[in-house]
Parts: sequence; C-alpha cells; structure tokens
Amino acid sequence: ATIGGKEYQFKVLDRGLGGMGMLVLDSQAEALKDLRPGDQMTMTYTSPKGSLQVRIEIRHITILTTGPYKGHYKVGLSMSI
Repeated sequence: ATIGGKEYQFKVLDRGLGGMGMLVLDSQAEALKDLRPGDQMTMTYTSPKGSLQVRIEIRHITILTTGPYKGHYKVGLSMSI
C-alpha cells in the first residue's frame, strides 16, 4: 500500500466475509497518522495465488494489548472489488 507517499507491506492477521484485519508493526506506525476510520482507498492484495486491486474502507485502528503482536496495531478493513 502507498500511504503518505511511502510504500508499505502489511501482513493479514485475519479474514472474514467482506473484510480483513491487517497487521501494522510498531515500526510502521508512522503510516497510521495518514489513516482514519472511514477513509477509502484502493490497495493491491497479494497472495500466493496472485494479486488483485481492491477498494477498502478503514473500519478501525486498534492497538493490540495481548498475544504475540502486543504493542503493534490491527487495522480493520472492509473490502470490495
């Protein structure tokens, strides 16, 4: 994803119907200053099966307080093609 003119790669934490949770590492937190719930943009989703341009809407930005990613962030996205 290109955010604030800088290129980032984020890992997918989880997926569900129409959306996914994206992991933003603490070292990538500068990207969050340019993201707000309700923002809409286009992003390239890449998997072992290929790449796809998708429209996303930021649903929430949550700091993780437990588990292996404690201190990092989860960005909840709704997606459409």
